[in-house]
Amino acid sequence: EGVAGGGGGGGPGGGGARDGKGTGSAVGGGGGGKGGTLTKGGSGKATRSIEDIKLVFERNKGAIYAIYNRALRDDPALQGKVVLELKIAPSGAVEGLRIVSSELKAEELEKRLLARIRQFDFGAKDVDQMVVTWPVDFLPS
Repeated sequence: EGVAGGGGGGGPGGGGARDGKGTGSAVGGGGGGKGGTLTKGGSGKATRSIEDIKLVFERNKGAIYAIYNRALRDDPALQGKVVLELKIAPSGAVEGLRIVSSELKAEELEKRLLARIRQFDFGAKDVDQMVVTWPVDFLPS
Protein backbone atom coordinates (compact mmCIF):
# COMPACT_ATOMS: atom_id res chain seq x y z
CA GLU A 1 0.00 0.00 0.00
CA GLY A 2 1.52 3.29 -1.02
CA VAL A 3 0.54 6.85 -0.35
CA ALA A 4 0.13 8.71 -3.58
CA GLY A 5 0.69 12.38 -4.19
CA GLY A 6 -1.71 14.32 -6.28
CA GLY A 7 -2.99 17.79 -6.62
CA GLY A 8 -6.33 19.37 -6.57
CA GLY A 9 -8.35 22.33 -7.47
CA GLY A 10 -8.20 24.14 -10.69
CA GLY A 11 -10.73 26.23 -12.52
CA PRO A 12 -10.33 29.61 -14.14
CA GLY A 13 -7.94 31.62 -12.00
CA GLY A 14 -7.77 28.81 -9.46
CA GLY A 15 -4.94 26.46 -10.32
CA GLY A 16 -4.31 23.73 -7.76
CA ALA A 17 -0.87 22.85 -6.48
CA ARG A 18 0.74 19.67 -7.73
CA ASP A 19 2.52 18.88 -4.49
CA GLY A 20 -0.34 17.09 -2.78
CA LYS A 21 -1.61 20.25 -1.09
CA GLY A 22 -3.96 21.54 -3.78
CA THR A 23 -7.05 23.32 -2.63
CA GLY A 24 -7.68 25.61 -5.63
CA SER A 25 -11.10 26.99 -6.29
CA ALA A 26 -13.38 25.78 -9.01
CA VAL A 27 -16.19 27.67 -10.70
CA GLY A 28 -19.15 27.28 -8.38
CA GLY A 29 -16.90 26.53 -5.43
CA GLY A 30 -15.04 23.60 -4.03
CA GLY A 31 -11.48 22.47 -3.90
CA GLY A 32 -10.05 19.37 -5.48
CA GLY A 33 -8.80 16.13 -4.06
CA LYS A 34 -5.50 16.15 -2.24
CA GLY A 35 -4.20 12.89 -3.63
CA GLY A 36 -5.19 9.47 -2.46
CA THR A 37 -3.99 6.09 -1.35
CA LEU A 38 -3.73 3.14 -3.71
CA THR A 39 -3.89 -0.46 -2.61
CA LYS A 40 -2.54 -2.75 -5.32
CA GLY A 41 -3.77 -6.21 -6.16
CA GLY A 42 -1.55 -9.22 -5.58
CA SER A 43 -0.97 -10.61 -9.07
CA GLY A 44 1.91 -8.32 -10.00
CA LYS A 45 0.01 -6.79 -12.93
CA ALA A 46 0.35 -3.12 -13.67
CA THR A 47 -1.92 -0.80 -11.74
CA ARG A 48 -3.76 2.40 -12.49
CA SER A 49 -1.75 5.49 -11.70
CA ILE A 50 -2.85 8.22 -9.32
CA GLU A 51 -2.92 10.50 -12.38
CA ASP A 52 -5.45 8.17 -14.07
CA ILE A 53 -7.70 8.40 -11.01
CA LYS A 54 -7.26 12.16 -10.68
CA LEU A 55 -8.14 12.66 -14.35
CA VAL A 56 -11.48 10.87 -13.94
CA PHE A 57 -12.32 12.93 -10.84
CA GLU A 58 -11.37 16.15 -12.68
CA ARG A 59 -13.50 15.12 -15.66
CA ASN A 60 -16.49 14.57 -13.37
CA LYS A 61 -15.90 17.54 -11.06
CA GLY A 62 -18.67 19.60 -12.68
CA ALA A 63 -21.29 16.94 -11.92
CA ILE A 64 -20.08 16.47 -8.33
CA TYR A 65 -20.07 20.18 -7.57
CA ALA A 66 -23.46 20.68 -9.23
CA ILE A 67 -24.88 18.26 -6.64
CA TYR A 68 -23.02 20.08 -3.85
CA ASN A 69 -24.14 23.53 -5.04
CA ARG A 70 -27.79 22.41 -5.06
CA ALA A 71 -27.40 21.26 -1.44
CA LEU A 72 -25.79 24.62 -0.56
CA ARG A 73 -29.08 26.36 -1.37
CA ASP A 74 -30.70 24.56 1.57
CA ASP A 75 -27.67 24.87 3.88
CA PRO A 76 -25.29 27.72 2.93
CA ALA A 77 -22.83 26.71 5.69
CA LEU A 78 -22.37 23.19 4.25
CA GLN A 79 -18.67 22.44 3.80
CA GLY A 80 -16.04 19.86 4.65
CA LYS A 81 -13.96 16.95 3.46
CA VAL A 82 -15.36 13.61 2.33
CA VAL A 83 -12.95 10.65 2.13
CA LEU A 84 -14.12 7.96 -0.29
CA GLU A 85 -13.00 4.36 -0.75
CA LEU A 86 -13.50 3.06 -4.29
CA LYS A 87 -12.98 -0.45 -5.63
CA ILE A 88 -12.21 -0.12 -9.32
CA ALA A 89 -12.56 -3.20 -11.53
CA PRO A 90 -10.24 -3.93 -14.48
CA SER A 91 -13.21 -2.94 -16.68
CA GLY A 92 -13.04 0.56 -15.20
CA ALA A 93 -16.36 0.21 -13.39
CA VAL A 94 -16.74 1.23 -9.76
CA GLU A 95 -17.50 -2.12 -8.06
CA GLY A 96 -17.50 -0.85 -4.49
CA LEU A 97 -17.86 2.59 -2.98
CA ARG A 98 -18.19 3.86 0.57
CA ILE A 99 -17.57 6.97 2.59
CA VAL A 100 -14.66 6.44 4.99
CA SER A 101 -15.24 9.78 6.70
CA SER A 102 -17.30 12.90 6.12
CA GLU A 103 -17.35 16.34 7.66
CA LEU A 104 -20.50 17.28 5.73
CA LYS A 105 -23.03 15.68 8.09
CA ALA A 106 -25.56 15.74 5.25
CA GLU A 107 -26.85 12.23 4.56
CA GLU A 108 -28.98 13.11 1.53
CA LEU A 109 -26.09 14.95 -0.16
CA GLU A 110 -23.74 12.05 0.59
CA LYS A 111 -26.20 9.57 -0.98
CA ARG A 112 -26.44 11.70 -4.13
CA LEU A 113 -22.66 12.02 -4.36
CA LEU A 114 -22.21 8.24 -4.02
CA ALA A 115 -24.85 7.59 -6.69
CA ARG A 116 -23.02 9.90 -9.11
CA ILE A 117 -19.53 8.57 -8.35
CA ARG A 118 -20.75 4.97 -8.91
CA GLN A 119 -21.31 6.02 -12.55
CA PHE A 120 -17.65 6.97 -13.08
CA ASP A 121 -15.86 4.99 -15.80
CA PHE A 122 -12.13 4.68 -15.27
CA GLY A 123 -11.63 2.89 -18.59
CA ALA A 124 -10.75 -0.78 -19.14
CA LYS A 125 -7.12 -1.72 -18.50
CA ASP A 126 -5.18 -4.94 -18.03
CA VAL A 127 -4.83 -4.39 -14.29
CA ASP A 128 -6.02 -5.97 -11.06
CA GLN A 129 -9.00 -4.65 -9.18
CA MET A 130 -7.72 -1.86 -7.00
CA VAL A 131 -8.86 0.00 -3.91
CA VAL A 132 -8.40 3.76 -3.82
CA THR A 133 -8.95 6.10 -0.89
CA TRP A 134 -9.70 9.55 -2.27
CA PRO A 135 -10.44 12.81 -0.42
CA VAL A 136 -12.69 15.53 -1.85
CA ASP A 137 -12.98 18.98 -0.28
CA PHE A 138 -16.28 20.83 -0.55
CA LEU A 139 -16.00 24.56 0.06
CA PRO A 140 -18.57 27.24 -0.82
CA SER A 141 -17.35 29.78 -3.36
